[in-house]
Amino acid sequence: MKYSPIAIFLYNRPEKTLSCLNSISANINFNDSPLYIFIDGPKKSDDKIKINEIKKIISSFNFMNLVEINFKETNIGLAKSIFFGVNYVLSKHDTIIVLEDDLTFNKGFLIYMNNCLDKYRSKNIYQVCGYLWGNNMRDIINTPYIIPNINSWGWATWKEKWTEFELGKIKKDELKNFDSTEINKFNLHGSYDYFKILRKHFKGKVDSWAIQWYYHVFKNNGFSVYPNSSLVINGGMDGSGTHTLSSKYTSQVSENLKVSYPDKLTFNMDLYRRFCVELKKINDETLLSKILFRALRYLKK
Repeated sequence: MKYSPIAIFLYNRPEKTLSCLNSISANINFNDSPLYIFIDGPKKSDDKIKINEIKKIISSFNFMNLVEINFKETNIGLAKSIFFGVNYVLSKHDTIIVLEDDLTFNKGFLIYMNNCLDKYRSKNIYQVCGYLWGNNMRDIINTPYIIPNINSWGWATWKEKWTEFELGKIKKDELKNFDSTEINKFNLHGSYDYFKILRKHFKGKVDSWAIQWYYHVFKNNGFSVYPNSSLVINGGMDGSGTHTLSSKYTSQVSENLKVSYPDKLTFNMDLYRRFCVELKKINDETLLSKILFRALRYLKK
């Protein structure tokens, strides 16, 4: 098997970086995977100190598979950093596995990602995801499956799919063409308000490459491959991340990789419904937590 290159995006979180690098380097076949590291530039003077710490951490690993470290002198932000880095790696390779500094992984994560990249390259599949919302699916399926959605917490794609995508290409007028049926579909039937994030993007309130990528996949009737249990933990729910969400989104990573790989994946409505139920449950719990927090804060005044 030809192992896909790994691109890791870092910024100003030395402790997260150390956990991420320890975790991914413990993966089976890690040393067979070309490694690219991208470090965004500092926004303020404190960031310079943290970024220097990160450079020292990287040096301490003495990675044998390290191809290149790309460091920006000035801060370009997460969206542009991801877009630049993925474009750069895919100018040299046909596939890419994309990681950020707040992620840790099952030791079989790279096996799963490479198997899926190798087997499921097709017209309507745009991405491979390593993260799964909520409870695992192992009680009903022992294979990967496809969902019309994307996830940015440990993912992979193919050159021909990414090169179709252009950051900032979506025109605001396009949203006027979304009727209630299409909005509902985009939001996974009420599971999560992705359309609200898309509107915020156009108002300049959110700088997200992921919502633009999801829109691109959605408009092309695309799918992502998901695991039957999460192979990734997102540790960025502590307020340190660029786009921080609730700790409710922290899945428990599966220790045992129990999965088989059929030659072809087909859309399964029952799995899709289960996926939507899990995501909606997390968001309902998150909304309730926010309401209670605000109520308690009001009562303390």
